[in-house]
Amino acid sequence: MAPKLSRINLGAGLKRMFSGKALAKFFIVLFMALAVLSSDIDDLMCIAHEPLEMAIIHSLQVVGWSTLWMVCGLIIVAANPRRALPCRRPGARLHVCSNRGNAPSREGAAPADPCEI
Repeated sequence: MAPKLSRINLGAGLKRMFSGKALAKFFIVLFMALAVLSSDIDDLMCIAHEPLEMAIIHSLQVVGWSTLWMVCGLIIVAANPRRALPCRRPGARLHVCSNRGNAPSREGAAPADPCEI
């Protein structure tokens, strides 16, 4: 299985990377990281002057709390209510519905997306 190089679109990839939503997620994670580091800066500086056993315990505590707060920030980023949902129709292959029922469908017209049925 070789990748299809004809399907790679640099412009679309860059547009997706620097979209408003991607930048918002980046800044949420950046804010959480800076908040965690700024709150623990005194602890991080004190670890260098502690005896080895206490420094190990203290650093594990700092890493544990930092991990907890970073996970909370990542949960906020991952909790995207507008994420595309997989199609649930019977016998369907992995398919992402393009219409999530937001637009009214015309009566008598064939749906463009099989998930509108």
